[in-house]
Amino acid sequence: MLLFPSTQLEDSMNTTRFRRYAILALFACLWTATMWGKRTDESAIKITIEPLYPVELSLQEIDKGSAEFILAVDNEGTLRDYILVKASHPLFGQAVDRVLPSWEFLPVLIDGKRVNAMHRVTINFRSSGVFVVGVDSVSAIKDSRIRTIGGSSNNREYHVPQLPELDSAPEPLQVVHPSIFNSEAISEEGLRIVYNFFIDQEGRVRIPWIDEQEFQHVDDRILDATYDALMQWEFTPPTINGEKVVAQVSQPFWFNSSKTSLVDRL
Repeated sequence: MLLFPSTQLEDSMNTTRFRRYAILALFACLWTATMWGKRTDESAIKITIEPLYPVELSLQEIDKGSAEFILAVDNEGTLRDYILVKASHPLFGQAVDRVLPSWEFLPVLIDGKRVNAMHRVTINFRSSGVFVVGVDSVSAIKDSRIRTIGGSSNNREYHVPQLPELDSAPEPLQVVHPSIFNSEAISEEGLRIVYNFFIDQEGRVRIPWIDEQEFQHVDDRILDATYDALMQWEFTPPTINGEKVVAQVSQPFWFNSSKTSLVDRL
């Protein structure tokens, strides 16, 4: 669901401060690793700390469950950010949240070069004490976005809400334009890039990733500049029934060589 219908941006000189994690979506890097509480050769996870099974759920005779997180891991293998996107019960998400910062990761290599990367991690709980960790690349996140992050008919389950589920669309408090220094990188037809991202309870942008592109190739400098700018946007916190929540939204960026700038709002 698009947050704003469109954003048409001019060349600007704003200082950039961040590096995007969505670059992996542009490459053919699709793999899945599953492990039983330990590392496999294909896994992006080096060390895990097993989450404790929620005692409250054991008392309710709930003997299994799951939680899914989106992770941002930098090119040194450091966990930079993570968001709970789905859980069969919120307590499973809380259990993983307590130990996830202690996990250690391996950097992703593309053509022998370390890159920033996003991963979807699914933790399956069993009351017997066994837990299973599944890891998908960002390509899998993109391809299965609706299935993975979509809603649930079970009111005990947690999922990240999208725009139609919110009380109202979050209002932008700060919009930063990408710094595109070389307009020759933009064709005469223009360029369209769409980023998905999360807005947290403080109104901050979290873990953007590319949703779609109009062309087969986009200059890395444009993608970096767009990511850097988007990370500086600020919003009013998303709410459901007046309670602050984390929400998933999308934002299109239109680039051309004109000197006009327009941001359309809902």
